[in-house]
Amino acid sequence: MFKNNKYTKIYYQIISNASNRINEGYIEKHHIVPKSCGGTNDADNLVELSAREHFICHWLLIKMTEGGHLRDMHYAFKMMSQHGKTTRLRRIAKQTGARWSEKSKQKLSVRLKKDYASGKRKPVKAMLGKKLTKEQREKVSIALKGKKKSAAHIKAMSKVNKGKTWRVVNGKRKWFDV
Repeated sequence: MFKNNKYTKIYYQIISNASNRINEGYIEKHHIVPKSCGGTNDADNLVELSAREHFICHWLLIKMTEGGHLRDMHYAFKMMSQHGKTTRLRRIAKQTGARWSEKSKQKLSVRLKKDYASGKRKPVKAMLGKKLTKEQREKVSIALKGKKKSAAHIKAMSKVNKGKTWRVVNGKRKWFDV
């Protein structure tokens, strides 16, 4: 599962240093052996890291894993690298990890394409571009009937679509700015 290389040594040095100190300020819990690799939520598999250490550890996990676990590590790192304003970790990713993040996203994309082609994994958007049969449309219609959208959902959709309108062009719905 883990390669025996310099990245593995660095990873375990960070884990060791973090477990032997009392952390002050902002901390994040990290699974030493990731759950996707068989790790548990037991206290001996968790360590408290700073946001920067946590980000670096996930980057190191990409460098030290192999086989089927590598895709999971790329995905976890991609999720941590999403740029936004909500967490301190995302700000760190934006400052220090743009290059790492881009390479990880590219490798994840290649890996997922291979998995889709071999049939190991089905795309989430497997139905995208496919026509539903009349029976399938009826089933979807029945499933959605009676479901109320929350006020927050309605507000979010209104905000996204503000200043836009749609028209049917060549049998497809297309959005246009007003």
